[in-house]
Amino acid sequence: MLISRGEQLFGADAVLLYQAAQWLKMRRDGFSLDEEVAIDALEFAQAIGMPTSECIPVLSAMVSAGWLALNNVGQYVLQRQFQQFAAARIGKPLKRTKADLLLAEVIERARAINREAESECDFVLEIAVFGSYLDTTKHELGDIDIGVRTQRRPRPKDQQIKRFDWREKSGDYLVKARLKGRSPYISLHDMSELTEAGFSYKTVYLSGDDLPAWTGQ
Repeated sequence: MLISRGEQLFGADAVLLYQAAQWLKMRRDGFSLDEEVAIDALEFAQAIGMPTSECIPVLSAMVSAGWLALNNVGQYVLQRQFQQFAAARIGKPLKRTKADLLLAEVIERARAINREAESECDFVLEIAVFGSYLDTTKHELGDIDIGVRTQRRPRPKDQQIKRFDWREKSGDYLVKARLKGRSPYISLHDMSELTEAGFSYKTVYLSGDDLPAWTGQ
């Protein structure tokens, strides 16, 4: 999602709302889409830097849009849209031609990772695109949303792991870091997020012949 400076969202400055999402994410040690995260109006006011009275209309608009939900004690439960807003980008639009090039680079990185004889990265089984990229009538995008499905790479018991403990799923983290590179336009997600949310997507890469030695066990 792209945020333009001066843009209004739910009656508030979109950049301030983005910063509030970032602040809440840091304060809550990262959002989890699998558990309920609830805030009250005062905490939101602290996050966005507005008086509580001015926040109520903003919060109400976010509830109406499905970004928040009220629980039985009057708290605001952060919904997927607001949690993902913390990953938005502030800046200029992404041209579709550049998005096509970035996607091709991600796919080539996946192929290179899968073909490495020895790697600290997990295998990349599938890459899919979703969101605004699927609308071919849009020539300018906020970013390119990409879903990734990985598989733990078997490793010899005596192999020395240099940069992380792969038993703690760091192989998955490292492969996504490799796929993303340094581009601020690429937004990576687990494929499970897409399927659980019912998002439409298009698969653009399957491991196929890139993993001739992998048995899937």
